[in-house]
Amino acid sequence: MKHIHIFLLAFLLGLPFVACDNETTAVTPHESGGDTNPAGKLVSASACKSGAAGEGVTFNASSSDMQYRYDAATKTLHLTHINAAFNCCPGTISVDVDIEEHLITLVERESSAECNCLCLYDLEVAVTDLPQAEYRIVVVEPYLQKPDQALSFTMDLVTRSTGSHSVPRNNYPWSPQ
Repeated sequence: MKHIHIFLLAFLLGLPFVACDNETTAVTPHESGGDTNPAGKLVSASACKSGAAGEGVTFNASSSDMQYRYDAATKTLHLTHINAAFNCCPGTISVDVDIEEHLITLVERESSAECNCLCLYDLEVAVTDLPQAEYRIVVVEPYLQKPDQALSFTMDLVTRSTGSHSVPRNNYPWSPQ
């Protein structure tokens, strides 16, 4: 009888480890199955654009614009934020890209604000492994002031692979005060 109790005790104590092994086996195919999640990153940021046109290039400094281009073959969305505002001495400019279902949020950041001025920049962001669908883009800009509206719009990548959206800006640095 004593041997049966020891066997039952050993069996019950070993049961959780068997269950863990089954869970590990169930997870392995998902990890190696090639499933990928969309991910975004800042590809480039221009130098500070002065209020005047430079090198034969003109720009509308009274708006914040987003241009997009989707490559269905590579499932890559290219976003260009024209006239993103940052400090004149921003340190490192970065963009956090958050993708949840059909919402893509771009949070623009700078590592420092060492100068007493603001400047406009152009940012290039790439989102990879993005399925062709309809998405809402929301840009969180560090120097957006009320009553200016947020840069936010919907794009349908199934029906249109390129496009742009613009919102007017009435505050510094887009418009002189």
